[in-house]
Amino acid sequence: MSDSKDMDFEAAYLQEKTQREALEVQLEQRTKEDEAKRLVLEKMLDEKTKEVESGINMIQYQYDDILRKKKELELLLTFAKLTQKTLTFDAVIATFLNETINYVSASIGLPAISKEGEWKLVRNPKYDHPSAEELPQWEADLMGIIEECEKERTLIQKTMPLPGYDESILVLGIPLKCEKSIKAVVLLIINNMTSLDEALVSQLKAASDQIRIVLEKQQSARRLEASFKKLNLAHHELKEAQGQLVQSEKMASLGQLSAGVAHEINNPIGFVLSNIDVIRDYANDLFQVLDKLDEVMTDESKDNLNKIKTDVDYDYIREDMEEIMKDTRSGLMRVRDIVADLKNFSRIDQEDHKSLSLADTVRASLKLVWNEVKYNCKVHEEYDDEVLIKGNSGQLSQVFVNFLVNASQAIGESGEIFLKVKLDKENNKGIFSIRDTGCGMDEETMQKMFDPFFTTKPVGVGTGLGLSVSFSIIEKHNAVLNVDSKPGKGTEFTVVFPLESAEQKDQDEIAS
Repeated sequence: MSDSKDMDFEAAYLQEKTQREALEVQLEQRTKEDEAKRLVLEKMLDEKTKEVESGINMIQYQYDDILRKKKELELLLTFAKLTQKTLTFDAVIATFLNETINYVSASIGLPAISKEGEWKLVRNPKYDHPSAEELPQWEADLMGIIEECEKERTLIQKTMPLPGYDESILVLGIPLKCEKSIKAVVLLIINNMTSLDEALVSQLKAASDQIRIVLEKQQSARRLEASFKKLNLAHHELKEAQGQLVQSEKMASLGQLSAGVAHEINNPIGFVLSNIDVIRDYANDLFQVLDKLDEVMTDESKDNLNKIKTDVDYDYIREDMEEIMKDTRSGLMRVRDIVADLKNFSRIDQEDHKSLSLADTVRASLKLVWNEVKYNCKVHEEYDDEVLIKGNSGQLSQVFVNFLVNASQAIGESGEIFLKVKLDKENNKGIFSIRDTGCGMDEETMQKMFDPFFTTKPVGVGTGLGLSVSFSIIEKHNAVLNVDSKPGKGTEFTVVFPLESAEQKDQDEIAS
C-alpha cells in the first residue's frame, strides 16, 4: 500500500516536472520572441523619432521663414501705407529710420540730409552716440559712405571704427531716392555683425524703393498743388473780371437809363419850380387886392364879402397856402437834388478822378437809397466837411450805396446805421466808416465775401458782385478797406483814403 503511494507520488512529480520544463521552454521561446519584437519596435521608434525630429526641424525652419517674411511684409506694408498719408519729408525719413532700426536690430540710426548740394548729418537725441562733441568727427568718418551711396545709388555696408566704440562696427548706408536725386542717406550702426546676408540687403532695398515712391508722390502732389493754385488763381481772376465786366455793362446801361430819366424829369421839375414861384407871387398879389378892396368897399359890400370869406374859410386858406407853397417848393427841391445825384451816379465810367468832398458823396449816396433804409434803419450821421479826396464820385457812390443797402438788409426789421467821415491830419488820410447793428458775419463768410458771385442772400436777391466790384473800385482809388464783424453784433466797414495833395488841387484849379 505504501509502495503504491510512492509510485503514484513519483509519477505525479515526473509529470509535474515535465510540464514545468515544457512551460519553461515555452516561456524562454516567448521571451526570445518578445525580445525580437522589442528590438524591431525600438528600431521602428528610432526611425520614427528621426522622422519627427526632421519634421520638427522643417517646421521650425518654415516657421522662422514665415516670421521673417511676415516681418518683411509688415515693414513693406508700413512704408506702402505712407503713400496714402500726407506727411512731411522729415516725417517720412523719421518713419523709415525707426522701422529699419528695429528691422535689423541696429544700435544707432542717423539720417544724413542733402540741403543745397551739401550733406548734413543729423544727430538723434535718443542715442548716446554721437554726442554733440563727437558729431563733427562722425560726420567726417561717415562722409565716405554717404558719398559712395550718392555715387553708386545703392545700399552700401562697411566695417569701420567710430568714436565711442572700441572695435570696428558695421555701418549700413541706405540711399533714399526721389526721381533723379538722392534726398537722404539713412545710416545704421550694427553691433556684433560684419555684414548682412543677401536676403536682408534685398529687403532693405525693397523698403527704400517704397520710400522712393512715397517721396515721388509727395513731389508730384506739391507740383499738382502749385499748379492747382495757379489755375485756381487764374480762374478766380477770370471770374472776377467776367463779373466786373457784367456789372460794368449793367451799370453802364443803368447809367444811360438813369441819365435819360433824370433829363426827362429835370425839365418839368424846372417848369414846376418856376411856376410855383409865379403862383406864390400871384397869390400874394391877389391877397393884396383883397386887402385893398376891404378899404374901398361899402359896408354892405364888406358884409357880403366877409360872408363869402367865412363860407370858404378864407383866413385858413391864406395862412395854409403859404405853407403849402413852402412844402411844395421844398419837395420839388428834394426831387431836383435826387435827380442831380442820379445824374452824378450815372457818370460812373465817364468821369475822371477829380477833387471831391467825401462827406458830400456819402450824403448823396444816402439820398439815393433813402427809400431803402428809412423804414427799418435809424441813420446816425457824423461828417467832417474838410475831407477832400481825389476820385470818381460816381464810382464811390456805387461803393457807398452798396454798403448802405447791405447794412439795411443785414439789419432786417429794425436797427441802426452809423455813418462817419473824419479827417486824420496826422497821417494825411480821410476815413469813411459805416457800422450797422445787423446780423454780422462769421469767419468763413468774411473770407469769401469779396469773391465774385459769392452771396448769402436768397436766389434772385443778390448777384454776389456788389462787394467784389466795390473792393476793386476802392483799390483803384488807392484806398484801404478794413472789415470788422461778429455774428449777432453787426459789421463795420472802414475805408481809408489818401487826401488830395496841394499839387493835385492846383492842377484841378488850372484844369477847371
